[in-house]
Amino acid sequence: MVTVCKPLLLVLQCPVERETALVLGNALQNQIELLRSRGFIPIRVHTDPQSAFRTLTTKFENVMIDTGGAGDYVPKADIQIRRIKEMVRGIKAVLPWKLPPFLLKDLIAFAVSRINIRRSTAVSQNVCARVAFTGIKLDFRKELSLGFGDYCEVYDGTDNTTKSRSLPCVALYPCCNIAGSWAFYSLTTKTRICRMQLKKMVTSAEFVEKMNALDSDAVALEPVGENEQ
Repeated sequence: MVTVCKPLLLVLQCPVERETALVLGNALQNQIELLRSRGFIPIRVHTDPQSAFRTLTTKFENVMIDTGGAGDYVPKADIQIRRIKEMVRGIKAVLPWKLPPFLLKDLIAFAVSRINIRRSTAVSQNVCARVAFTGIKLDFRKELSLGFGDYCEVYDGTDNTTKSRSLPCVALYPCCNIAGSWAFYSLTTKTRICRMQLKKMVTSAEFVEKMNALDSDAVALEPVGENEQ
């Protein structure tokens, strides 16, 4: 679900498993609470003519849900959706490995993060949408140091054993916090993690081979660098 917040023109996205009233209602509620957490007060939500949204018209206190008619769409949201799709296609086309389906939602999150750090002439403020929303100045050295799909080694703590102090990971998207952390997919623990201490590595042939070996039903990755049995 993609939402465009005026007047900031901030783009929010949320993956949804099913287009049911419960799932869409929870996603919309989370976005409304996110806006309220920064002092913004949503008063009206214009939605596509999706039947599930029609059942939500009275479910949000002090927020009017305005559902379009059959065949109607929300122009500003539709424009941003096309931009996201174009960016996703472009990034996917230049990846040196085949994108596994379970990382598609992370690629969308990355694309939205790039859109939100660009200034628009449609906004009078001389800042991008994310800065206007959070009030936090961007650290472009951290923000733009990585791209989606980059192979990185991220810090994993120390102990008194010979265990490796880093994890091989795939860069996903910036976490948009003050520390400048990034979200990664760990190739060892097979989970998504957030780290700020990292080193970008050269994308090796072995790494590309491991990524290309994933099938359409994969939900996890094998550790990179393990000896094949």
